[in-house]
Amino acid sequence: MTRRLPLITLVLAALACAAPATATAAGWTPPQELGPSGFASYDTAIASNASGDAVTAFSQSRGMYIARASAGAPFGTALRMDSEGLYPRIAIDARGVALIAWEYDDGSFSGSDGFRGTVTCCTGTKVVVWRPGQAPSPVRVVRRRGLVTRPGPVAAVSGRRGILVRAAGSDEEQLGTMQFVPIRVDGRPGKRRAIGGVHWSRASLQYSGGRAVVGLIDPRGPSRLALRTQRANGSFGPLRVFLRVPEALIFYELGGTDFNDAQIVPDGRGGQAAVLERGARPHRYLQLVRKRRGAAARTIARQRGRADDFDVSQLSASPDGWTALAYMRRPAITSLDGVVQVVAVSPRGRIRSTPLTPLGDFSSPAVSVTRGGAGAAGFSGRDLRPGGPYRSASSFAPIRGGRPLPAGALLRNADGLIGNVVMTSNPRDRARVVWEEGQRVFASRLE
Repeated sequence: MTRRLPLITLVLAALACAAPATATAAGWTPPQELGPSGFASYDTAIASNASGDAVTAFSQSRGMYIARASAGAPFGTALRMDSEGLYPRIAIDARGVALIAWEYDDGSFSGSDGFRGTVTCCTGTKVVVWRPGQAPSPVRVVRRRGLVTRPGPVAAVSGRRGILVRAAGSDEEQLGTMQFVPIRVDGRPGKRRAIGGVHWSRASLQYSGGRAVVGLIDPRGPSRLALRTQRANGSFGPLRVFLRVPEALIFYELGGTDFNDAQIVPDGRGGQAAVLERGARPHRYLQLVRKRRGAAARTIARQRGRADDFDVSQLSASPDGWTALAYMRRPAITSLDGVVQVVAVSPRGRIRSTPLTPLGDFSSPAVSVTRGGAGAAGFSGRDLRPGGPYRSASSFAPIRGGRPLPAGALLRNADGLIGNVVMTSNPRDRARVVWEEGQRVFASRLE
């Protein structure tokens, strides 16, 4: 009998070790539908904090909706906040207080701008503050007669105040400027201040300890990347340029002329990360730049190759120095053989580049990275190659150590068009994703 004890002990030990591994294997929760179905969806946004509190916002033809989730739980019932809305943006602090902002049509101008057909020119910005366990604050109008800006506002919140950076001006011809707007805890906007750039500038924002740092991409040629700091006493420092680029970095094609794209995000350490689409066809390339606090900007990665057209999506940076981006490249703008690529750069500068898809016509690549290079990446699109299934599809994969894992991917196929994909990641919940599928909006969580 004594000779069998070691064998039994080994078997029990093996079972004890196997059980936790099965319970913690990476996997996505079943898709959860958010909001009403049957209405066209336009834009989505999501944000979370290190504790796993998450807030999402999405716009449909019926209105602007928001929903909240706690760590390890699905989203609650989506709340309709407005009859319309575009380009929602969300910030959430360590306590779970969320600031949600979106643009809306103020009806101040309607006409033709010569290249996009009939448009409504001017928008305003609305905000809501949402505290855990409470109803959202009343919807507040920050400013009427703003400007249409595809990037939308950016937001940050910490302590007893939130911040918005938004476009301001009277019409598209006057170029306008970017505004810095403090938001009180009840959602009421404070005094606005012009901080530089033009109305189509891309911006990032981080705020803590009463100190706000705004990163601006001024897209005029030569383009500039600059920082503007608001000190704890409320005063602003000068606009400090940390990178100059010869090309104009604008976000659409105007009159048949190609302009290159750019994005900028805060890295959680008082620094910035930016990705710039540069060069001219057929020799475009991506430049990934990191600017640490108190140090000069430096290029940490370049993505070259036979790529006539790039579609850069979420650029993400973690508090411990990881930077990641997902993009789709294809040899010609009319080509259907695009590839979604995920690039992660470690804090020490190690580059990990991984193709996420086979060839196909894919769009909306997305990525989110948190501490240790963990997070998720994904895409949506349609396989239009000859002989293909001609179906919309989306796929979301976990990331470990900066590299996407094929195991545990959530793959969706749908007859309806799959649109915008947004992601967020944190150490508690690993990752959450929200995406549009036909006339419905879904969410899932990586367990």
